[in-house]
Amino acid sequence: MNGHYISIGSSIVSSGQYGGIIGLSYEYRYKMLGFFISGGGSTSFWNQVYIGDLGGAASAGVKLYLSSKKVFLRNLYFNYLPFSYWGYAYDSYWHHYKYHLFGMGLFFGYSPIWYVNKNMALGFNLAVGTKATYKFDIWEYINWDLGFVIKF
Repeated sequence: MNGHYISIGSSIVSSGQYGGIIGLSYEYRYKMLGFFISGGGSTSFWNQVYIGDLGGAASAGVKLYLSSKKVFLRNLYFNYLPFSYWGYAYDSYWHHYKYHLFGMGLFFGYSPIWYVNKNMALGFNLAVGTKATYKFDIWEYINWDLGFVIKF
């Protein structure tokens, strides 16, 4: 399971008030640890009050996998994000708003992969967790992490 992994999709998607983030992440996995960085951009899935919004996000963190040998357990992990950034700019009917938030996150997930050949594998990533900002005490209560994984 050691190696380089790329996840493409909504790998840092928020189910909170801002809609979703489509992103790309890179992870290096060694035994039961994974070290990763991710980034992406967002737009609102709904436009009831807002004319439009755009945003961005970036994260860096560590994944702890529950096992390196048992097949089911080696796909389960805890993901700790000591660094998370998400920023948004949007226009309402009356004002233009900008947010730049820094915080942390904690996720629990499942990421199985299947080998295509000796050097490559494909899979998916599904996790649920939460994020909180350091400065404003704002929580994004439920966050979903969903992506397609390529190992090389």
